[in-house]
Amino acid sequence: MDKTQVIVNFSLDGDEFSLDDVTEKLEVTHTETHKKGDLIQNCSTACYRKETSWDLGTGYQVSLM
Repeated sequence: MDKTQVIVNFSLDGDEFSLDDVTEKLEVTHTETHKKGDLIQNCSTACYRKETSWDLGTGYQVSLM
């Protein structure tokens, strides 16, 4: 049987908010954050984030062998 994988993500998205406040209130370290107006890397033209985001994810995990 092939291995299967799962991923779990929790995201907070909004116009603008304090990323540090979210980390402090949840007492959990994020896996990724972005602020509204940040330059998006690897974009063929200048692209900017349209909202602020705080993300927590597991990455892919093997769920069945």
